[in-house]
Amino acid sequence: MKVAFVCSGANSTPFAEFIPLSKYLNAENVETTFLLDDNPSLNVIESLEKEKRKFYCDNQKIKTVKSSPTAKQEDSPSKLSVLKNTFPLNILKRYLAGTKNYLVAIKKLKHYEQVAKDFFLTEKPDCLILYGDRNLNIVPAAIKYAKENNIPIVVLQAAAAVKTILFHARQGSIENSTSLLVNKILKKKFPQQWASDGKVSYSFYTWHLTLALLKLKMLPKNPWIDGDSWADKHLLISKQDLLAKKKEGSLCDNTSIVGQYSHDLLHNKYVNRVKTKKELSDKYFNGSEKQLIIFAFPQFWEHNLLKKEEAYKEITILVDSLTKLSNCNILVSLHPKMRYDNYKIFEKNSPNFKIAQEERLSNILPTGAIFLSIFESTISWALLCNVVPVYLNFYGYGYSLDRDSGCIVLDDKNEFENSMKEITTNLEDYKNKLTSLGKDTLPPFDGKSGERILNEIKALIK
Repeated sequence: MKVAFVCSGANSTPFAEFIPLSKYLNAENVETTFLLDDNPSLNVIESLEKEKRKFYCDNQKIKTVKSSPTAKQEDSPSKLSVLKNTFPLNILKRYLAGTKNYLVAIKKLKHYEQVAKDFFLTEKPDCLILYGDRNLNIVPAAIKYAKENNIPIVVLQAAAAVKTILFHARQGSIENSTSLLVNKILKKKFPQQWASDGKVSYSFYTWHLTLALLKLKMLPKNPWIDGDSWADKHLLISKQDLLAKKKEGSLCDNTSIVGQYSHDLLHNKYVNRVKTKKELSDKYFNGSEKQLIIFAFPQFWEHNLLKKEEAYKEITILVDSLTKLSNCNILVSLHPKMRYDNYKIFEKNSPNFKIAQEERLSNILPTGAIFLSIFESTISWALLCNVVPVYLNFYGYGYSLDRDSGCIVLDDKNEFENSMKEITTNLEDYKNKLTSLGKDTLPPFDGKSGERILNEIKALIK
């Protein structure tokens, strides 16, 4: 049996889950391979090579994106520049640019069709595993080939897919809004491509991408809900995720709850947490036995939620407050998209504040007394490991923590320092509350998620 993981190499998030899972599958006599697009990140390539994973990408030359030169600022706009940006000339420019982007997208997707065909004819996988069935680049072409050749498709949830974040990222985009006539027409014809907050609506894709995917028969039926377009099976992490998906309007008739393979690794670390904590304390804090606060650094910049300068400003506010906690050490975990060199400045002059350079979050979280996050996806990890979770609800991302009883939610950024002092002072009381909570909606935590995932794949192939 052979399984192919297909996803964009620009996004490192799924690889943190897929690479260890592929190693588990290999140990169970399942061959695995990876198909990437033509511009994978250096981080992804290094991870695949380090773990000796077999992979294909359209272009083995790793490209680095250079910063665009800063545009020269004019004291005042010229008459010509004002004329160029007046309506309807500005609208005309948008349509001309969009038409060009449409033609480029058609060419690119056709190219990926050939790449996918060559890959499938060479590797002959029995099953396709995707990070999502609404992603772009190589993914639509791989899905099309798999559907035409009766190869089952599994969408494996690797992280929280929150509709509010996706919507937030599109706010203000003219190309995704009904400001353009073409989008008004597309919204009437393809309503499931659109989402609304009750006031304004935005399309999942820009209009030129929608038309390109439609022409090549690659347009997902409902891209706002992952797994509802092309997946034969959508494997979810927890009952919480199932309930959230149903709340968004999904029938969930192709879903199963399997947990997450990283939870198997988390479970192993939880069993050995005392030993691991000593190793981490020796490595980062000179053997200090203070309680650990594990902080999942917010990926504001990497997820295009804030500009780099604004992201650093927000993180600085949080770090300055945390480093004043003399009774704790703070160990930071970076998201797979984040590079240590971009954040090492925050370690300066703070002996109780360190960034884990090699260990993933699943390695260090079980050793903590407190876990801090601005995203909800890993709050359940803390609850599974009886680590007190603190959710920083300062940024208006629309998450609901109602399902995570036991999680402390902080709403006032100005009171963050005082709140953390109170929590660390009364830590034992918060720990005792955790032990009395029910965990029926949390992910399975028994070290057998890999086994469940494999069984689901085998059931599809038979």
